[in-house]
Amino acid sequence: MTFRILPAVLAAFVSASAFARDATPAEIELIRSAMAEKLKDAESARFLDVKLLEQFTVCGKVNSKNSYGAYAGYTAFMGLIFAESNTAIVVGIDEAGKDIVASICKDKGYSG
Repeated sequence: MTFRILPAVLAAFVSASAFARDATPAEIELIRSAMAEKLKDAESARFLDVKLLEQFTVCGKVNSKNSYGAYAGYTAFMGLIFAESNTAIVVGIDEAGKDIVASICKDKGYSG
């Protein structure tokens, strides 16, 4: 009986995380474009650990210049990428001291 349960549990774990992959440079550029309305200087954005977790969901970290022209530090973001229409939407970016987006991404399997 344990031999039947173990493969089922393993298959469930692998299928839940099997889609997670690094975002391509083209996908990161879609996210950069979507960030334009969210960041002071989207062109300065530096991305770290950007992963597609599900068919459309993307999580990662972004650092961009603030109003003073200095980099403010990496913060979590979450978005959606629609490859068919070559578009992306940024759903949220964590503010200082708040880890709401990071928590949601972690729940979806993000480990960046």
